[in-house]
Amino acid sequence: NALGLFSLVLVPVLMILLAVMGLHPFVSIMMFGHALGGLHLPLSQVTLALCLAMGGCVSYIVSPFGGIVLTLAKFLDCRVADIAFRWNRTFSLIFLLEGIVFVYLWGQFFG
Repeated sequence: NALGLFSLVLVPVLMILLAVMGLHPFVSIMMFGHALGGLHLPLSQVTLALCLAMGGCVSYIVSPFGGIVLTLAKFLDCRVADIAFRWNRTFSLIFLLEGIVFVYLWGQFFG
C-alpha cells in the first residue's frame, strides 16, 4: 500500500525481469495476481488486472524463452538475445509506457 500508484510501474517491470530470468509470464501473472489480490492497494481490481495483463504481454515479447522468439531465432539463424532484446526493445518500451498510461487513466476514470 505504501507504493501507491508506483505499483502500476513496479508490477509490470518485475514481471518483465522475471520473464527475462526464465519464469513463464503466465506463471508470473498468476503469482502476482494471487499475491496482490488480497492486499488493500489504492487500485481497483480491474486496474490491477489490466496492469498484470499489460505486464504479461510485454513479458511474452521480451522473454528470450518465449516460443515465437525461439522459433524466429531458429528460422532466421540469429541469436535469441538479438530478437528478444535488440529487435523488440523499442516496441516493447513504447508498449510498456503506453500501457502504463492507459492503466493509470482507466483507474482514474473508471476505478
